[in-house]
Amino acid sequence: MNQKISAADTYAYIDTQRALNDLTAKMAKAKRVAVDTEADSLHHYFEKVCLIQLTITGANYIIDPLADVDLSGFLKTLSQKPLVLHGADYDLRMLQNSFGFYPGNKIFDTMIAARLLGYEKLSLAALVEHFFGIALTKQGQKSNWAKRPLSAAQLDYASSDTRYLESIADSLAAELKRRHRHRWLEETVAAMVKSTASNRPRDPDDAWRIKGAGLLERHQLIFLQKLWQWRDKIAARKDIPTFKIMANSQMLDLAVWAADHPSSPVEDFPALPAGYSHSRVQALQKALTRAAAVEKKDWPEFRKKKKTVHHQPGYRKLVKALKEACTAIAADLDLNSSDVANNAALEEIAGKRPRSLKELYRCENILPWQAKLLYPAIRTLIR
Repeated sequence: MNQKISAADTYAYIDTQRALNDLTAKMAKAKRVAVDTEADSLHHYFEKVCLIQLTITGANYIIDPLADVDLSGFLKTLSQKPLVLHGADYDLRMLQNSFGFYPGNKIFDTMIAARLLGYEKLSLAALVEHFFGIALTKQGQKSNWAKRPLSAAQLDYASSDTRYLESIADSLAAELKRRHRHRWLEETVAAMVKSTASNRPRDPDDAWRIKGAGLLERHQLIFLQKLWQWRDKIAARKDIPTFKIMANSQMLDLAVWAADHPSSPVEDFPALPAGYSHSRVQALQKALTRAAAVEKKDWPEFRKKKKTVHHQPGYRKLVKALKEACTAIAADLDLNSSDVANNAALEEIAGKRPRSLKELYRCENILPWQAKLLYPAIRTLIR
């Protein structure tokens, strides 16, 4: 399905206060704004927004927030506008973390819209190819966006992230209305935006519990904890991403090995990353020595999972039946079953056993549109 797009393959680069003020005045008259950001999380520990891309009624702009500009007026005006984004969760969190930005108007998320319509490929590049027959380049995807000056290729790549969003949003919105799913999008996006507002700082006492930590024993967890603290300290001091110090998978392997070889020098670890300096190896050895010295009573406890009320007879059988019903509903709608209801929602429903749609609405892990789809099956199964 190919469409024509009115936007020219050009953009305006905004890096002065005067240009930003002019853009803000123009944006104030716009009915909506397509937005994207580029951050430097692949290159820095303290990640930040390095570019803000906009498309307003077909005109493309790239704002340089690292230039000597005051963004407060621009961000205030932007917060008042209906926005179009693709995968808005990350961009909103970055804008909030960097500038305290929070949207005050409606958001249309093209990724969520495509997902709720049953599209198999959800990336922006896939949607651009679907609607326009254009293959976007991946060159620049892993750029260091904090480095100046930026090349023409980088800026072309960045501007393409909003250039097509308005037209894609229009097509998806029409399809959502035709299939009576526009309310699904509104409710799903509202929940996503709300979750970005509760973007709490990480808890250092819990942040080290990376994916895979739940498989370790307590005597291995203490090594993982000390390794994470070692890695985090170096990454923060050097302002580089933690994965450039040691990958999570390597850290897990090292924690298991060190717990089994508490007296062995770290140089004996078969998968020790190449290129470590003598000082870094020494610091790593000290971290492992500290872990080995921790008494058993002070080892980390296993993470306590939030318990679902499931003392009722037949809880597990009901969860299984709900999953089967959810899968059947999703298949009829060309959706993934997790879009109809995730495991947390189904477990909560099986625990609370709502007897009415009103009671089902009170469940924390399910949206109103999902509740309406599931309620007939829930009512039958609970009876």
